[in-house]
Amino acid sequence: MGCPSTVACRLSNCFVSRREVARSPRPHYKHFSFQPRSTVAWPSLSTNGVHPSTSLLASQEGVANNNDLINGNMWQRVQLLQRLLDMSIAEENYLQAKQVHDQLSGLRAQLPESEQVLLDKIGSLVKGSIDDKLKVIAELGEIGDDRVVPMLVGGLLDSSSLIASETEKALWKIFMHSGSKEVDQLLQEGLALMFSNNLLEARHIFTKVIEVAPSFAEGWNKRATVNYLLQDYQASIMDCRQTLELNPYHFGALSGMGLCYTVLNDSKSALFWFEKAYSLHPDLGQINKFIKMLKRKLSE
Repeated sequence: MGCPSTVACRLSNCFVSRREVARSPRPHYKHFSFQPRSTVAWPSLSTNGVHPSTSLLASQEGVANNNDLINGNMWQRVQLLQRLLDMSIAEENYLQAKQVHDQLSGLRAQLPESEQVLLDKIGSLVKGSIDDKLKVIAELGEIGDDRVVPMLVGGLLDSSSLIASETEKALWKIFMHSGSKEVDQLLQEGLALMFSNNLLEARHIFTKVIEVAPSFAEGWNKRATVNYLLQDYQASIMDCRQTLELNPYHFGALSGMGLCYTVLNDSKSALFWFEKAYSLHPDLGQINKFIKMLKRKLSE
């Protein structure tokens, strides 16, 4: 789904569009070299409660012996080592940093040139100026490779509102990119129907998207949105859950879960999902206001 305020506006009689709201505090966050609003730790966003980068907290020996690194996808191995290198440098553990750097150089050399270029662009998010970062963020959005999402998502919590807003735009472009012209065309057809309020027809098209590309998270997310607008909230929740299974960084689906549970008067569940969305994207619509409203309601 999309941001709370946008989805609420899609249906004028939606219950959540008329609720009283107020502001909530910022989350804590630290990732890459975006300038965070506050710094502690990456929030757990995956549906199993373990963030993809958790293994980085292991020692160099642990990482070297980790079966996921040895047997996993080459790109993921490079990304894990890059994050460990950043961590080692930040902690001034230069011996470990050199060991990781040597491993990383060897692995990078095995990647196709196109992927090495992509890694270089990601590196600009670490060392570049604000203008450099904005340029790279836009380029990554146009490329549409979802493997960059774990590295790019940190920009949503940057102290620069411009970085945050451009990161959101880039992420939506990536989310909307299936890698198949047929699927992308079907998705756009469904969106056109949804925006013209032909909701049943739109749901039919998004179901076709899911049938053609069941691993494409946005197909599920768009059907979740339509189901929400049709007031089929349980179906929307199921589609949001599937979206998050495929893409745990999908802030739209996280907030969508909150919206559905709000309408179902399950304030505890709604707060749980809104807080997850807020920890990832605090500027998403009126999400901070929903959190404050729900906390007040639960305390009564």
